[in-house]
Amino acid sequence: MANIGLIDIDSHSGFPNLSLMKLSAWHKQHSDNVFLLTPDDILSGSSLFIQYDKLYAACIFDWNRQIAVKLANMGVEVGGSGYSFEKTLPGDIEEMYPDYDMYGIKDTAYGYLTRGCPRRCRFCIVGMKEGTQSREVASLSQFWHGQPNIKLLDPNLLACCNRNYLLRQLMISKAWIDFTQGLDIRFVDIYNAEKLNMLKLKSLHFAWD
Repeated sequence: MANIGLIDIDSHSGFPNLSLMKLSAWHKQHSDNVFLLTPDDILSGSSLFIQYDKLYAACIFDWNRQIAVKLANMGVEVGGSGYSFEKTLPGDIEEMYPDYDMYGIKDTAYGYLTRGCPRRCRFCIVGMKEGTQSREVASLSQFWHGQPNIKLLDPNLLACCNRNYLLRQLMISKAWIDFTQGLDIRFVDIYNAEKLNMLKLKSLHFAWD
């Protein structure tokens, strides 16, 4: 049994970190004790650092890269697009059902059904990080177990060739769906519009890129 510290560098964003929730689930499955920390808990120079057998940190936004570098220099294992595109979760951890309890989340599921986007927008990192083809990476059951709300993090779900199957999964869930990254209006034809109309949506928004 080990003590594991998980540092959410972007905690001010109000959004839970999916990678940290999966790491938490994996370590708890292996009977480890898991603690959610802030960067200040470690950077303050307190004795907290030596209380943990392993420390991980996740950095999504590049404006927090300086904090990520400081933590990495202290021996923390740092990942996330704000720090490096190279480091990814091992397959067995990537497929874990997230530990929503770590953030006290009870009624919402977060996850990706697809990764990648064909648009190659100059300001967007998705193409470099995930590739320029939208592809299915998970089924809904990997991160949703009946919660009334689903927040999808997919960059371009409608560009995926399996979109009909994925939209059907969302329809069958009967949960409220939030496409947090928006939808690509260039893929909205009469057939996709009919399928979207079958989902429980409070609103639709589109990325005008």
